[in-house]
Formats: sequence, structure tokens, C-alpha cells
Amino acid sequence: MWLEEFVRLAFVARFPSGNRQIVRQPLIVCSRLRSKALPLFPFVGNGVGPEYHLLGDLTPVTFVVGHLNLDDLLKQGGQMTQPHGTLPPLDAYTASSLLQKAIRRGDADLAVQAGGVLLRLRGKMIWRRLTLIAYEDVGVGDPDLCVDVTLLATDAERRITVGADHDIALELVRRLAMAPKNREADYLICTSIQAPRTNLVRARLGGLSVSERGRVAADPQKPILERSVAAWMASGINGGGPKVLDHGDLQGMMLLLSAGGAHAGVCDAASVAARLTQEPIVLMVPLLSALLHERRERLVLVDECPPPPQYPRGVPTYTFDKHTRIGKAAIAALLRENVQVRQCLGEYVPEFRALDVAAMASFYVDAVPLLRRSAWSQSDELYSLGLQTDMDKVGTPDEGILPILSIIRESRLHLDEIRCRLYDRSHQQPSGELPLFMEVTR
Repeated sequence: MWLEEFVRLAFVARFPSGNRQIVRQPLIVCSRLRSKALPLFPFVGNGVGPEYHLLGDLTPVTFVVGHLNLDDLLKQGGQMTQPHGTLPPLDAYTASSLLQKAIRRGDADLAVQAGGVLLRLRGKMIWRRLTLIAYEDVGVGDPDLCVDVTLLATDAERRITVGADHDIALELVRRLAMAPKNREADYLICTSIQAPRTNLVRARLGGLSVSERGRVAADPQKPILERSVAAWMASGINGGGPKVLDHGDLQGMMLLLSAGGAHAGVCDAASVAARLTQEPIVLMVPLLSALLHERRERLVLVDECPPPPQYPRGVPTYTFDKHTRIGKAAIAALLRENVQVRQCLGEYVPEFRALDVAAMASFYVDAVPLLRRSAWSQSDELYSLGLQTDMDKVGTPDEGILPILSIIRESRLHLDEIRCRLYDRSHQQPSGELPLFMEVTR
């Protein structure tokens, strides 16, 4: 039985100064029949507050609504670094970068605004973007959300039964922003494909059949990195870069992981998402789910404090990372203007590598941080593997990684000042010039 209900409500967040700000939060619907809570999809409000439309098969339901103070908002994973107004006009590349970084930091308001811009400029391409964000930044932190995003992103007929594409996309953006995050799928796949430490593993597994690789991926006795390499090579999902995989058995490998205890829904969804995106990062989420089950571990939530950005023209400076032209230009300016940064990099890397190394370090300092992270016993090791792989990729020796990260972290305010300067300058350029941003992939 389909239940349709409209509710109008404005949540109010009370800030320490005593000011009040409307916060458009999804209402939570709690069913007496099952414990899973469903969000209400937001529609355009009538001036009093946002309207919410629920489509679901739950009956009866109980609405749990009310006012939220700032502490409650933060406990739910939202970040209100400042009361947000309307964003200035953005191009698609800037909106795409802001969308992902705001989701990582739990800033639902900014993420929804950026998602609206991206949807208007790129249309249906947003579904692929949201799918990749779900597996890269949320992953095992909320596997059910990965399933929901995949089902809605890949099935237009299903979306028709739920609502308008615009409303569904922005509600998924909000749910992604509010969810606990886990980026370990990214660290695993980068290390599996690119790290020198896995060269021998890749060579050895290359001599096995596809079915043998699948069995290695599902074998609890094998090391994590061997299993992640095997999962990638068994899938046949090559990803970007040189083509090294000619064929695979994606469905067969997912069945093995599911039989071993991985979240069955996310195994099925990852198969669909991998075919949609052709990106192997999605394969790592079912593997991580299997690892958690095998080790009988439960994720714990870790609240972190990402470095606060500046807001030139209302756009947070973390938007301008190494995937944007302003971000790269800002790093180059930092190397010219900051003697300490230049000297530190000079101790560990040759001059021709300094820009790429500083850009990667900056990415880890203020583009990767999460507001609320789901962690387990191997989280720190997987983060270290990902960091080492990325820094090695741009030519950083192991002994230089921590000192370079430290100096970039200490120079973050200087870097943000440069980003503000460059972004303001870009708005003074003639409108006919080429876009200042490149496509964001991570």
C-alpha cells in the first residue's frame, strides 16, 4: 500500500549568538513495522517552511518532528560552519568539486545547492556522480545508502514511481552529506592498482584464471591487499588508465563475497554500479563489508574537525583543490610566496616535482577530511596505505610524506588567502574566456 503525506515544517537552529537560521533537514519517518527510518523528500516550500512528500510502503507510521539546536544538528552529522546564503553562479566543474567536498564535510546545505547547480548544468550526468560519491566517500559507513543511490541512479522507471528527478537527486545529496563516511574503498583500490608494493601481487594473480582470482578475493585467510587486487582483477572492470583487464566475472565474484558474509544488497548494487560507472572503486565496498563480517567487527563513529575554510563570494576554499585550475594556480603561487614550504619540499623532492607533491599534500590536508568517519581496527593502516600510494605516485619519498603534510597544514591559511585572491580575480575576467576549472574525478 502506497502512503502519501504532505508535511510543512521549518527546523530552527539556534546559534551561540542567539541568531536563528532555517535549516532544511529531512524529516525522519519511523515505522512501527520495521526499524529502518526513511527520509521525506523535500519539495518547494510555501514560504513557511519546506514541504515534504513521503512515498513508501509503510503503514502505519509515526512522524517524529521538532526543533533542532546546533548540538543536535552536529550529532546528526551536519556541519554549519556559517549561515549559508545563495551561492554565486558556478560552472559545472566548480559545482562538482563543491558537491563532493561539502558531502565529505557533512555540509548538507552547501552540498544541496551545489547539486542543484550541477543538475541544471549537466542533467542526467549527476546520477553517475552521486553513485561514485556514494561508494568513494560513504561506502561501508552506510551500505544501505549505497544501495538506495544505486537503485535510483540506474533505474529511471523506479524514479518515476518516487518523484521528480530534481527532488530525488537533491534528497540523495542530503542523505549522502548526513551519512557517516568511510573512504577506505578509495585507499584500497588506489593501492591495489598503482602502488609499487602490489606489483608482485598483480603479477602473480595475473597468472590465475578469473575464477581462481575470485576465490582469492573471497578467502578470509588471504591478506587484505591480495584480496583487493584479486577482486579488481576478477571483476574485469578496468577503470581509467591503460587497459590491463580483458575479461572477468563480476557477478560470480560478488556471489562469493556475499556467501562469505558481505552485505548482500551492496554486493548486488555494486555489480550494477560497476557496470554503470566502469570504475573499480565500487568493488572495494563489498570486500570491506566481507572483512568486517569475517572479523566480527563493528564500525565506530569518529567525530573529526576538518580545517575551516574561507568563503570568497560564498564558495568555500576547499572547493579549489588539485582538480581545479584555481587550485593548481594557488599551489604554484604558494610555492613562489612561501619560503618555508619551498624549502621543505626542496629537502625531499626535485624542483620539477614540487608542484604535484604540494598539490597532493594539500588535497589530503583540506579536501579529504571528513566530519564524521566510520572506523574499525584497520582504518588507520588503510589510510596510511592510501596516503603513501598517492604521495609516492607524485614522487615523494616515504620519509618526506609527514614533513611535507605538516608544512602544508601550517601554511593552509596562506593557501586559502591565495585561493580567495585568485577566485575574486577570476570574476573580473571577461565572460568570454575559457572555463577556469577542470573535471573533478576524486
